[in-house]
Amino acid sequence: MTQPVLKAAEALMLELIEMDKIGAIDLDEWPNAKTLIQEVQNYDTEEHLRGFECYYLSPTTHRGTRCKIVDTRHEKSITIPWDYKRNTTFEVALDFLTDRGINIVAHTYNEKTGRHTLLTADFATQLKGESN
Repeated sequence: MTQPVLKAAEALMLELIEMDKIGAIDLDEWPNAKTLIQEVQNYDTEEHLRGFECYYLSPTTHRGTRCKIVDTRHEKSITIPWDYKRNTTFEVALDFLTDRGINIVAHTYNEKTGRHTLLTADFATQLKGESN
């Protein structure tokens, strides 16, 4: 939802709530309206985040161990050398992203693939090059 549409929907929902309070309508007869009101009220509390998936790349005969970081929002990736001061792909990627000025606020781990996804509210800073 765009911001103006969200604001209009929120205003309409507040009006419906007030009409229910004074008895002009009965929201119990409109279960979909009650669900919509709850969704609109929750929309602003849910933060949209950008993900960086990272995973381990084994050494080859001519390349050392590396870490691949994929920006799932912009579909860009970067492969960085392994930082042997770190023990895990998560730590290597976290250091790289933090050094780029990207504040990581949460992360997830996929046990099937063994990949971490680091989450940020920063949608501007790119993996390569200058910030937008």
